[in-house]
Amino acid sequence: MPRLIQPTEAAIADFDRIYDFLSKRNPRAAANILRKLDAAIQRLADQPKLGRAYAPSRGRLRVLEHEGYLVFYREIPGIIQIIRVIHGRQNVPDILDELN
Repeated sequence: MPRLIQPTEAAIADFDRIYDFLSKRNPRAAANILRKLDAAIQRLADQPKLGRAYAPSRGRLRVLEHEGYLVFYREIPGIIQIIRVIHGRQNVPDILDELN
């Protein structure tokens, strides 16, 4: 049974930041990247184990890598909670430290 995809406010803000950053150079490409990220995330509804366990995580966090972006999520019964969407070149440990 497919799970509900539930982004956090932080994940929604991440999508906004990604679009704002990329659209300065190419709005069409920015929209295309967000569509591809969304499609990858939607696949988690049926296949929540697509991502790997995020080893430093203390909260059963998983990560799905897609075109340079890292989608951090948790599987809750019936729900895939999208925690953050971060580019792999960012300081991921510092950003995720904010979750604790």
